[in-house]
Amino acid sequence: MVSLVQVLLDHLKPKSAIATASHNRCLLQGAFAAPSHRMMEAYRAKPFMSARGKNSTPMTSNSKLRVIGGDWRGRTLRFTAKDGLRPTTDRVRETLFNWLAPRVGGARCLDMFAGSGALGLEALSRGAKSCDFVESQRTAAQAIQGHLALLQATTRGQVINTDALAFTGGYQYDIVFIDPPFADHLQQKALMWLLDNNMLTDDARIYLEFNNKDPEPCIDARVRVLRDKKRDKYAISYWQCRFRLLP
Repeated sequence: MVSLVQVLLDHLKPKSAIATASHNRCLLQGAFAAPSHRMMEAYRAKPFMSARGKNSTPMTSNSKLRVIGGDWRGRTLRFTAKDGLRPTTDRVRETLFNWLAPRVGGARCLDMFAGSGALGLEALSRGAKSCDFVESQRTAAQAIQGHLALLQATTRGQVINTDALAFTGGYQYDIVFIDPPFADHLQQKALMWLLDNNMLTDDARIYLEFNNKDPEPCIDARVRVLRDKKRDKYAISYWQCRFRLLP
């Protein structure tokens, strides 16, 4: 109940002051009211803002990877999205494994900068004998190990949580996938690392993926380009090791 004193005070105030007080009371009541459905939807739609005021997205959202061929065709695997983690697209993988079709069965593979493990898992699905996945990010390496367990392929796949340019392998590889984060520009260094550390069989195949705005890695006498293609923002290149062809 409004007191007589409050009524008298309101009567003595100018009309503008009474309106202001009423407006402030409404604001105060609104501050503690439950937000409407529309207000909550608008809040959820807003992007996260960093301390510098730039839009950013949470890096813990889940992403999906689909195996497109072989024994595990159609299987969907989840991984945690992170900066630089960019699984090779379905279309690019289809092109690559069409090129590799005569060779992938029974091959020893190396997935450098494995990331989501998309390329190595695709190779195992299509009959590769084994694949070593080298990945420096611990959470990504753990996710690949989980995929291998889910697919009952832990005897054929090995995950090595280390820098790709510190790994020298336990044997020579028939097929190597080189797909580092584009911003790191490590394709050339990785190719030289393989060659200089004798990690390739005499007739090995090497796949490189890079931004189509970047120059292609330099040709070394020990390798030659068999095929290449540009698609969207990607450039892909398929190389042959020429050790047995050299004099």
